[in-house]
Amino acid sequence: MRSAVFFGCVLIALNFGSAESLMAADDYKSLFKAKKYAEIERLTSQQLESQPTDTAALIAKAEAILFSEDKTRIDQAVELSEKCVAAHPKKSECHLSLGTTLAAKALAAGKISGLLLAGKIRQAYQQAVALDEKNIEARLSLLRYYLIVPSIAGGGIEKAQELAQETLAIHAQAAQLMRGAISLREKQLAAAEAAALSASAPGSPPLDETLTEMQRSLLIGTGSLYMEAKKYTDAERAFRTIQKYYPDSAWGPFLLARVKQTQGKCSVALPFFEKAVALDSEAGYIYFRMAECLELLNEKNRALAAFERSLAFKERLSEEQQKDIAARIKALKS
Repeated sequence: MRSAVFFGCVLIALNFGSAESLMAADDYKSLFKAKKYAEIERLTSQQLESQPTDTAALIAKAEAILFSEDKTRIDQAVELSEKCVAAHPKKSECHLSLGTTLAAKALAAGKISGLLLAGKIRQAYQQAVALDEKNIEARLSLLRYYLIVPSIAGGGIEKAQELAQETLAIHAQAAQLMRGAISLREKQLAAAEAAALSASAPGSPPLDETLTEMQRSLLIGTGSLYMEAKKYTDAERAFRTIQKYYPDSAWGPFLLARVKQTQGKCSVALPFFEKAVALDSEAGYIYFRMAECLELLNEKNRALAAFERSLAFKERLSEEQQKDIAARIKALKS
C-alpha cells in the first residue's frame, strides 16, 4: 500500500493514484518496499558523508524524507534534490527528483501558496523529459502536473493529450495508460477502465513496476468514481480486476469491502476487510473501516480492537478520522 506523499498524491483526490518510489535507485528499492525509511536515511547519510554528490543517495534520501510525512522536513528534501541537479545538471533523474520534492512542498503549502511553485515544478519535469525522452516516470509526473494544474499556470488537458500522443512513439503501453488517466480526469469512466485493461491485453509485454502502479491506480480511480455514482456493479468489476491482477495487494479486497459496506452489507464486507488486513497489517484506514462494520454488527470487542489498531498506524488517517476514532473508542469503553 502506498502513501500519498508525492505530487501524484493529489490525483488520489481525483481518483487516479500515487507512487511509492518514483525514482529510487535499485540499491534502495527493496528498502522502500519494506517501508524502512529510517534505514534508508541512515544508509544514504553514510554514503553522502564519503560521496556528497552521489546521485542515488541524494535522490533516495529525499524520497525517504518525504515518506516520513513530516512536513517540517520537506525543505530538506528539496535541498537534496537541488544539490543533485547542481552536481548533475544533465541527469534526468535529478530533475525528476526536484520536481517531486517541490511538488510535495507545494502540496504542504496549500492551494494558493502552492501555485507559486507551479512554474518551477513544471520546468523540472519538462527538463527531466527533455534530458531523457524514455524516462517514463518523468513523463507520468509531467502528465500529473498537466492534469492537476490549471492552464493559466501551465497545465491543462490539451497539454496532457499532446504528451500522451508524443509518448505513443516511445512506449505504446505508457501512452495507453496516460490516455486512461486523461479519461479519468474527464470522468469518462468506461474509456479509463478500457485503457487500463488494454495495457495488459493478450500479447502485450509485461508492465514494469511504474506502469503496473499506474494501471492499478487507474482501476482504483475508475472503481471509486463508479462507487461515488452508486454504480456498484461497475465498481465491483473494477475492484475484482485489481484483486485478479494484484493478488498480493490489499487494495482489491479493501475496495471490494468498501463497495459492500457502502451498500450496508457489512456481514459480506467483513471477510474482504479481513483479507485486506492480512495483506497489509499496517494500514490504519483498513482497520478503521473494518471497525465501523464490526461496530454496526454489534461486535463491540472486535470493533474496539480494530479502532485501537487503526490508531497504531494513523499516518494514513486524517485528523478528523483520528478524532472520530478516539471518540468511538471512548464510547465503546464506557
